[in-house]
Amino acid sequence: TAYEISACLVGSEMCIRDSPRLEDYDYDEARHQQAVLQYTSSVNAQNVQQVMQQQQQAQIAQLQAQKAAIASQEFVEKSNAFAIDYKDFNATVTNPNFHQSDQVARTIVELPNGPDVAYYLGKNLKIANALNNKSERDARDDLIRISTALQVNSRKRRANTTNAPTPGKTVTPKGKVAKDLDKMSPEEYRKARGYT
Repeated sequence: TAYEISACLVGSEMCIRDSPRLEDYDYDEARHQQAVLQYTSSVNAQNVQQVMQQQQQAQIAQLQAQKAAIASQEFVEKSNAFAIDYKDFNATVTNPNFHQSDQVARTIVELPNGPDVAYYLGKNLKIANALNNKSERDARDDLIRISTALQVNSRKRRANTTNAPTPGKTVTPKGKVAKDLDKMSPEEYRKARGYT
C-alpha cells in the first residue's frame, strides 16, 4: 500500500523488516493504516532525533576546533613574549630530543603558562618522556602540578624584585646654620648685624 511505501522511503533497512503488514492485522485495513501511521511517525521521530544529534555533534566539533585554534594562537603569542626573556626558548622547545605526545601538547597549549611549562619540559627531558608514557588523565594532572609550581615560583621571583626608582644623589649641606638672635651674646649679635 501507499503507507508501506512511504514508510519504507522514510525509514532505513529496519523499515522493511519492521513495517506493519496487513496480514498481521487480519486484513483489517483501518487497523493496519493506523499501525502504519504510528510506525511512520516513530520512524520520522527517530530520523529527526538522529539528524539533530548529528547537527549537535557537528556544532560541538566546530566549537572545539575554534577553541583549539584560539588556544594555539594565544600560545604562539605567549611563546613570543616568553622568548624575549628566555633567549634559548625556541632552541629548547624545538630540540629534536624533546618529544611530546598529542595529548601532552594539547594540554600544554591550553595551560595559562604553557610556554613556561614547555620550556621546563624541554630542559627536563626525562620528565617529558615520562609524561608521554602516562595515561591522558595522569599526564594532564602532572602538567597542571608543574604549571602551578612554575606559577608559584614565578610569583616568588617577582616578589623579590621591586620597581622602586634608583636612589638620587645624596644631599650635602652647604649653608651655615645661624643662631637665633635672641639667644646670642652681645658680641655675637654685633658680628651677626655687622656692627664690628
